Amino acid sequence: MGRRIVSVKKPGQPGTKKYLDQFGEKLRAVRYIYDEDAASKQITIELVQDVQYWSPELSRLRPDDFVGVPIRKDEVELRAKVKKAGAYWDPYDKLWFVRYKELGPLGLRQRPLTIKEEPAHYAT
Repeated sequence: MGRRIVSVKKPGQPGTKKYLDQFGEKLRAVRYIYDEDAASKQITIELVQDVQYWSPELSRLRPDDFVGVPIRKDEVELRAKVKKAGAYWDPYDKLWFVRYKELGPLGLRQRPLTIKEEPAHYAT
């Protein structure tokens, strides 16, 4: 017979409370799998490990394309790192525009991004 998934439960449904208490908002699903050959029941947990903003426009970006990223005024160290990486401030959009390839090294992948067709005339 083998293994078969008996049920997949969403957070909040019966059978998920213990895991919801343990994993919180990261919990996406709880699966109950019966393995008849091994005479066992397995419970698997699906968790969100990382969230990165994505859109069809992002898939068309080249590494040297600029994207707008919000950085608060109190994030002084981050602003200094972004400047050092060649980013520029756009006062109209109130965003820092940084090269797409720098998002990961600067730790900016989880932030919402703004894509412009053409960079501002004062871009570096």
